[in-house]
Amino acid sequence: MQTEADRIATAIQRIRDGAMLRPAGQRAAYVAENLRRQQENAQRFVMARKQPAGWSVALHEEMLHGLIALEAEFRNAGRVAA
Repeated sequence: MQTEADRIATAIQRIRDGAMLRPAGQRAAYVAENLRRQQENAQRFVMARKQPAGWSVALHEEMLHGLIALEAEFRNAGRVAA
């Protein structure tokens, strides 16, 4: 059975894999779009009367931190390549 940390790592890896399918110049934008979507989800979940089962602010925050690091990685790779 997967733990929440495993699910977060899997989700970030899926986003990384999706970004790698795009041209190098579009990878950071793809991750940024996913980051924005996850921030909207977190906001919606916080405002909801009943949060989804297994969801917590701390775990979602961990995912957002992972996506921010991934976006920075792709942005820095773009600068190095230029």
